Amino acid sequence: MKTWDVIKRIGKFIGIALGAIIAAYSVQGFIVQAGLGGGGIGGIALLL
Repeated sequence: MKTWDVIKRIGKFIGIALGAIIAAYSVQGFIVQAGLGGGGIGGIALLL
């Protein structure tokens, strides 16, 4: 039971880390594609 809890906890942290990395790359991609300024902010708003 304890082992399963540890595995779930580690999986949760890995999932959060991967999600953050993917989100960061997506935001960067939107900013680069849309150009800095209003277009970039619009791209970030679409993600949220």
